[in-house]
Amino acid sequence: MDSGEPGVVTAARRVACGPPPVALQRCDVSRTAATRVRFRTAVLARALLAAAVVGLTATTARATILRVLDFGEQCAQAETVVVGTVRDVVSRRMPANPSFFETVVTLAVDEVVVGTASAALTLRLAGGEVGAIRQSIDGMPEFAPGERYVVFLDREQDPPLVSRITGFNQGLYRIERAAGADVVRDRLGRALPETATAALRAARGAAGATPKAQPAEPALADFLAAVRAVRPR
Repeated sequence: MDSGEPGVVTAARRVACGPPPVALQRCDVSRTAATRVRFRTAVLARALLAAAVVGLTATTARATILRVLDFGEQCAQAETVVVGTVRDVVSRRMPANPSFFETVVTLAVDEVVVGTASAALTLRLAGGEVGAIRQSIDGMPEFAPGERYVVFLDREQDPPLVSRITGFNQGLYRIERAAGADVVRDRLGRALPETATAALRAARGAAGATPKAQPAEPALADFLAAVRAVRPR
C-alpha cells in the first residue's frame, strides 16, 4: 500500500486472504530496493488420468513490499541468532484459524550466537500443504530435515509474523560442507552478498589477522565472528 510519500511504499498490513492471525513485518522501503512477496492458495487437483497429476492454481492475494536489509541491519535487528540443524518439518492447519495453514519447523540448536535459545527451537511459518491444498508465500524459505543454517530471528509478536526470520527470508544462511569444512552461503546455497563479505573482511582486520586473499567461501567460524563484531553492543 502506498504511504502517500513519493517513492515510498509501506508494508504494514495483514495477509489479504481473509483474517488469519498473522502479520507482515512493518517497514518503509524505496521501490528500487524491494522484494515482492505474494500470498497465494493453490488447489492441487489430483486426477488419475494416465497417472497424471494436474495442478490448478488460484491466485487470491495482493503483493507486499519488503525492504532489503544489508548484513549490518540484519545483525542489529535480530533478537536471536543461532546455528541449528533441521530436525522436523510439518505442515498443519493453524489452530486458531483452520482455514489457513502453517509449517512448523523444529531446529536442534547447535550454538547460540546472539540472545538466548533453548536446545530445540520451533519456527512457525505461514503456508504449507495439507492434503490436496497448498497455501504459499512467494519467497518463503522451505526446509528439509538434516539441513543446517545460521538463523537470524526477530522478536516474537502477537499476532505472529508470517515469518519470524529477520527480513522475512534474508536472515537465513545455509551451512554446507566443502573441502572438509563448514562454509556459509546464502539461503539458496549461493555466494554471500557483498555486505556480508565486507563484514567478514572487517572482522578479520579487527582481529589482527594477517592480510591475505579472502576465501571464496567463508568458514562458519569466521561468519559467526563477523556477526558478533557487527552486532551493536
